[in-house]
Amino acid sequence: MGVTCYPEWCQAPWLIGNHLPLPPQVHLDVILLTIWQIWKARNKLIFDQASSTASDILRHVINDMDFWSCRYKDKKNLLHTWRMYLAQLM
Repeated sequence: MGVTCYPEWCQAPWLIGNHLPLPPQVHLDVILLTIWQIWKARNKLIFDQASSTASDILRHVINDMDFWSCRYKDKKNLLHTWRMYLAQLM
């Protein structure tokens, strides 16, 4: 995702990517969606023996962002900026 992981972020994962030049108003939401999709990929690997690539996980994050975008009426353009950033990483 264009971020370097630091040990302190394990205790505060909401700080991941906070240095990126992206809108901070929806930062936490995007990080939580990403963590959720990583968790689902982990469960899929453990319980279904099916692995996911980073692109698969990002695709699911983007799909979730699209699905939930109706809840971001005033911040839809901010969410779109994050969406475009994640899409370019795939």
